[in-house]
Amino acid sequence: MEQAFVLWTMPPEDFLLLKDVEEDLTGDLTGLGDDAFIAYHPDDERYDVYAVLDGTITVEVTGTDEESVKKVVALVLAKY
Repeated sequence: MEQAFVLWTMPPEDFLLLKDVEEDLTGDLTGLGDDAFIAYHPDDERYDVYAVLDGTITVEVTGTDEESVKKVVALVLAKY
């Protein structure tokens, strides 16, 4: 099965701003960076996972499979 992901990297200070404006927030996540949360967009059937490494980077990854999106975030964060 093929999957496509969209990845954004942003400054770490953008994390809380993104959390405040995300309309489809479904919960916080543990084990990804210093802080993380997930959103589900039913119209697009896509998950967004946002994670931050304090003082380093904010990462957002979107995709259609929740577990795969979390794995991509973990891979990106491991580079930092």
